[in-house]
Amino acid sequence: MEGMRVNFIVEDMGRFKYLGCATVAREIYLALSKKIDADWNGKGYDYEIFHFHTFGPYALYRLKRSKGINILTAHSMPSVNVGNIIGSRDLWEKIYRWIYNKFDHIVAVSNVCREELIQMDVKKDSSVIYNGIDLCRFVFSEEKRESFRRRYGLKDKFVVLNVGQKTPRKGIYDFIEVARMLEDVTFVWVGGTPYSILSKDWKRVKMIERDLPKNVIFPGFIPDITEAYSGADVFFAPTHGETFGLTHIEAMACNLPVVTRDLEVFREIHGDKILLGKNVEDFARIIKRLKEDEDFRKRYSNCRKHVEERFNIEKICREHIDLYNRLLDGCRS
Repeated sequence: MEGMRVNFIVEDMGRFKYLGCATVAREIYLALSKKIDADWNGKGYDYEIFHFHTFGPYALYRLKRSKGINILTAHSMPSVNVGNIIGSRDLWEKIYRWIYNKFDHIVAVSNVCREELIQMDVKKDSSVIYNGIDLCRFVFSEEKRESFRRRYGLKDKFVVLNVGQKTPRKGIYDFIEVARMLEDVTFVWVGGTPYSILSKDWKRVKMIERDLPKNVIFPGFIPDITEAYSGADVFFAPTHGETFGLTHIEAMACNLPVVTRDLEVFREIHGDKILLGKNVEDFARIIKRLKEDEDFRKRYSNCRKHVEERFNIEKICREHIDLYNRLLDGCRS
């Protein structure tokens, strides 16, 4: 729609810059800004649409003063705070319900996410738009594979990678346990604890870091995450809860087979394109077979087309623009 101005509100200050919601928002914003008049945390209020991707103090301050249509993408839900941040699910449901009902429209990033919105009594209208990635950026690189492996001494190793916050919700305990079961495999976990002492089991995770098995590496933050994806052989995310799972599609775009927990959201989004397990025994068995059976590994390494068809950022942008136009048309009719 001609003249449409959109302001992305994202609390990406400091360590929050690397949270999944900020990463996804940045992908959408960069693609959308080539097609419409879009700002990132624009200071003014002369926008038809304010699209929020976080809902902390700064976002709520902007929401209170907004005169446009206020959309919130529900990257986070109470279910994914369990094992991630301190506090009970009941407490988080009350907080989320109170905040989410302040917006005009909610974007759910999966049907599973939308169902949780309904169950927790969010009364605002919602739409489902999956997350997307820039497929020009997320692509396997032999050069990056070599540099990553050289940097961490992985030349001849079979490497299993995870990317995310080091929290119980993301499955850090299972990750370490599977590593102990497969001593001939190297396990690499890229990421940190952006919530610091507010992260669930923060002290326990710190203690684990001091006594890692010899085949586990925690490199912390990596500026170019495609180096890690290119340098690995398998992506292993034993997460206990997700609204979508952005790193899964990043890994698949870089030709990695994905092993993850058997969650409804992954069945919805990926069907039979990924390998699902319920416990550490399942995970260890699947990873062992991927290591030993090259044909099996190739079958699940060839899923980039699945990502191109469903999660290309250009497709996701069109869906956002369609939503913006629909909401603006509704206000003007």
